[in-house]
Amino acid sequence: MKFTWGQILFGIPNERKVLDNNYFEKISDTEKVWKIFNEVLNSSSKHVEIDFSNCTNISTTGLTILASLGPLCNNDGRKISIELGRNIEWSDKLSKSMSFVERKTKKLKDIPFRIIQDEQSIKNTLNDLKLIEDINILPLEVFNEIYSKLFELCSNACEHGKNSIGAVCNGSFDKQFFTFTVFDFGKGIKGNVNEHLKEKLSTKEALKWAFQSSNSTCQNIECPRGAGFTIIFDFIQKYKGQLIIYTDDIYYSYKNNISYFKKLDFSVKGTLITATINIGGLNE
Repeated sequence: MKFTWGQILFGIPNERKVLDNNYFEKISDTEKVWKIFNEVLNSSSKHVEIDFSNCTNISTTGLTILASLGPLCNNDGRKISIELGRNIEWSDKLSKSMSFVERKTKKLKDIPFRIIQDEQSIKNTLNDLKLIEDINILPLEVFNEIYSKLFELCSNACEHGKNSIGAVCNGSFDKQFFTFTVFDFGKGIKGNVNEHLKEKLSTKEALKWAFQSSNSTCQNIECPRGAGFTIIFDFIQKYKGQLIIYTDDIYYSYKNNISYFKKLDFSVKGTLITATINIGGLNE
């Protein structure tokens, strides 16, 4: 089975990237995915195929990174196809559009890969939460809190991405954990903060500034401020989860009230945020 972003392609791809096995939660695994992402993004090939045939598992973060190559390369007049082999479950994860009728009747395990550009497209995407059985049976106040925090993350990505594509997102439920990733292709946190402050902060310094309560690069009171990081931190703590950020040359993780920064040996185009929460036992 092959998933193609854009028009159906024929013939042999100019370039082919193979995911050999498992790319799940380790930082080293995700850095391998970023390596493939950057190779494809910087390639001059007009048609690149990414082969998932032998990939047994991939994290929500990793899937969003690779699926993002579709709209990014299409925006430059290039095409991406993804070979799924017999891994049929990937088709739902990578599906970028579903009709309203299908949404009303189909049960989901994941929020498929989607492009978000405005409030309506965010609402359309997050409506899929109602079709994920382990989430839609949560107490209403819990469901509404999860919905509102994800909405803020998406709004923030659309506001700060500011590009012709928008941002992309994907969600996945596994056992007791729900993970949601949103990836914008803007200036990155450092670029936005430095433009706002007229400073030359490093990525780590810019992140620390953004993490402070009430700090925001959005000064227009009519624009959506998006997710204040302090609010997201409280949300992650409450549900015993983890926040991961890739932006510019920094990997950042927040878990159990502990912050961790890692300098990357490559640069991320824009900002990717993954929020994981533990919803196991909330219905008991």
